Amino acid sequence: MKKEELYLMLGLMVFALILVVFGVINPAVFPFVVLGTLFSCFNTPARACEDCVTDERNKVVHVAFVKRGTTISSSSIASNILSAELAGNAYVIRNVSGTYDGGSPSYGKGLGKQVQRLLAKKHTLSFIDFSYVANAQFWADLEQQASNYDVYFFTDTQVWIQTNAYLSIDAKGAITDDNQTFIEAPITVTWSYKSNPINYSADVDSLSTCQQLFNGDVTSFFNVSGSTGTIITGVTDEIDLTRNVSSLNARLQTGVNISSVSVLDGTLPTGLTLSYSGPYITITGTPTQAAGTYTVVIKAANSVGVAGQKTVKFVIS
Repeated sequence: MKKEELYLMLGLMVFALILVVFGVINPAVFPFVVLGTLFSCFNTPARACEDCVTDERNKVVHVAFVKRGTTISSSSIASNILSAELAGNAYVIRNVSGTYDGGSPSYGKGLGKQVQRLLAKKHTLSFIDFSYVANAQFWADLEQQASNYDVYFFTDTQVWIQTNAYLSIDAKGAITDDNQTFIEAPITVTWSYKSNPINYSADVDSLSTCQQLFNGDVTSFFNVSGSTGTIITGVTDEIDLTRNVSSLNARLQTGVNISSVSVLDGTLPTGLTLSYSGPYITITGTPTQAAGTYTVVIKAANSVGVAGQKTVKFVIS
């Protein structure tokens, strides 16, 4: 035994003795604490004894990829992941059909009388992404960056977590010759880790529907910095302008940082410009469009694709 290891063990024993003196540790268990300090390299297994078994339905229903280093609390995992998605730090692949293989062990030579020693396990998570057609580019990009993420996968009421492992992702956009079926892309996530993913209870159903970046029904544009347009707020905002006269500087606060903004439907009147900065959508300019009413749907999204939209009616006189 090295001198440093001996000093460490002695220090732990002294610390345990102090805890006994102050009543933190029962004196009867002190010898076991000492033995555990001397001879144990791992956590002591703690098993939950159940008179009524906790059943959990099979099938992976959602998968989340969370940027490594993102804080996710075990007491509110689903809500934390939704917040991370809004912040651009997580992707949630919703309503999948998947399996997890439980891990395939790899063994090496045993220590002493041990027949063999567990070195690692290869883990495989497989699922179908039913939205592959809209996300082929997403998977092409994520395949190259998989090692930057932790994986969380969800069954009926549980989340299963694998952090600090280096993921590999293989997305197969296979297309068959049966035009009575639809494209269903099998996604395979693999990693090597000595232990299995740990599970916690989670609000799984809260992940079932896509988040909105903002709710356009209750969020409206407002005038800033000398804007002379008149804004009537509502589910559809009305912005009244005078052709070649009114100077518009209107903003909408989304609450989260935006990475893109576009006109989803309709055409923005000439003379007006749509832009974004931080959490704001901005419309500026002086309209040169002919008098009339023009309705547009504006869409904004964050860096991971969570989007919201707002309908605006321009009335130009």
